[in-house]
Amino acid sequence: LFLITSFWDINNYISPNLEIESHTDNIHDTAGCTYKARNMSVEQIKEDMQKSIDIIKSNKIFAYPCYYYNDNFIEALKQLGFKEAFIGENVSVRKTSNDYLLPRKVVIDSTNVEDLKYYLEVN
Repeated sequence: LFLITSFWDINNYISPNLEIESHTDNIHDTAGCTYKARNMSVEQIKEDMQKSIDIIKSNKIFAYPCYYYNDNFIEALKQLGFKEAFIGENVSVRKTSNDYLLPRKVVIDSTNVEDLKYYLEVN
């Protein structure tokens, strides 16, 4: 689960069956995707991300807000020690995939069991 820490309380999601990672603290907007990161410096992104790290207690994996990324975002993640970051492409990860631009299968409220089964079976 990639959690937006300013939106949802992490305590509602803690489970031995769920790994929680960062999806920013407050770069998302309650109205949807505003792409705040487009105009953010590396330091501004790091400041937001540090809040998320402090709450989640992890800086391993990240999912970009609204699938948006740029060089500042990637640099901030590297400086904070993140090892991988996911974009939204609905394709499979390959050995040659960039660790900071990994595609991911997107699971939303309309995703059903058959979709999940397909995601797990696809190479």
